[in-house]
Amino acid sequence: MQLKELGKNVLLLLVTVIIFLLLFEIALRFALPQNLSRTQLDKDLLFSNRANLDGVRYSRFHEFQNYISTNSKGLRDSEHNYTKPENTTRILMLGDSFVEGVEVGFENTTSKVLEKELNSNPLRKFEVINAGVSGYGTSQELAYLEKEGILYHPDVVVLHFFSKNDLLDNVQKAVYSFNPENNTFTKVERKFSFFQQFWAFSIAHSHTTNLVANVLLHNQAIGGFLQRIDLLGNHQFEKRDQNLVSLNTTLSNTTQLNATPPNIIPVSYTRDIYYDNPRLEIQDSWKKTIIYFNQMQEFSKKYNFTLVIVFIPAKEQVDVDAYHQFLLQEKLNETQINILAPNAIMEQYALQMGIIYLDPTMQFREVDKQSKLYFINDGHYGDRGHALLAQLLYEKLIK
Repeated sequence: MQLKELGKNVLLLLVTVIIFLLLFEIALRFALPQNLSRTQLDKDLLFSNRANLDGVRYSRFHEFQNYISTNSKGLRDSEHNYTKPENTTRILMLGDSFVEGVEVGFENTTSKVLEKELNSNPLRKFEVINAGVSGYGTSQELAYLEKEGILYHPDVVVLHFFSKNDLLDNVQKAVYSFNPENNTFTKVERKFSFFQQFWAFSIAHSHTTNLVANVLLHNQAIGGFLQRIDLLGNHQFEKRDQNLVSLNTTLSNTTQLNATPPNIIPVSYTRDIYYDNPRLEIQDSWKKTIIYFNQMQEFSKKYNFTLVIVFIPAKEQVDVDAYHQFLLQEKLNETQINILAPNAIMEQYALQMGIIYLDPTMQFREVDKQSKLYFINDGHYGDRGHALLAQLLYEKLIK
């Protein structure tokens, strides 16, 4: 009888907990809705956007609120067949959140503004495909191009590079295995545990799970542990300790970088990129990233498209107030860093390789003096930034 009574109590407790969680979930959806994940696990890309999303809410810092939809291929864009229409020039935009543009309305993204501007000439038809995915690094963008992007038969591929997190992403989210002896790499097919699959499903559908996860991640110890076991491998949450990484990687030289690191421990991928003589970890990440660039250049020859690289400036590189706030936060003075150090590396690389290259940093600075391009708290630029970049891209492509 006691076992039977215990079983009833356990069952009653489970039912009570389930009812409570359901009621709590419903209350959250109305009173405090969370940003549900728009992604799914992907064995080739680590994660990719879910297809056919219809108005998934996304807001941040009360600065914007948008409802994000995706097409049948998971892109924040209208439908595009793999077969390219006749007499059409197709441009494929690769990048992370700056390209996907979830902070602005669909029609205000760089891709759509550029497409509209290009099609103002009735003599030629253009399609600009927005293949940006928030959280992607160059490694994933290369893998996407190899797996999916080339199926669209692009005439031009525009690769956007954001040094402030792409260098780190190319370490944390690499989808290729490198052989440093012969400077080659191969695709690694990722296998996911039951817990990872459950977690990915939960944050895509449950407001409660997202709330709990964000609370846990405010605790650096708990957040760090969950990331180490790769439970929080999805990019939807801010990684509180993501800038503190220790690497023991040696790659063969692909570009000349000075090897006199500043005496700062631990390395920070959002600070140390601005040193003229960066830490060895930063140098290794640059070398790996440049190998990805080189492979994209090889793809451009193989699949007959033109490669264009766009440097995305960070807020502190453009906005004077953000620059001084950055120095204060990192306890630096202006003599210790070169805020344009990553720009110089990219410009030198593009020049050496003969790649069409656009760095809008100086134009952004001039416009930002009159009208702020970036959100106050969020690190992305808004409508004006997308419009300005689209204008500069238009001028570069027309030339």
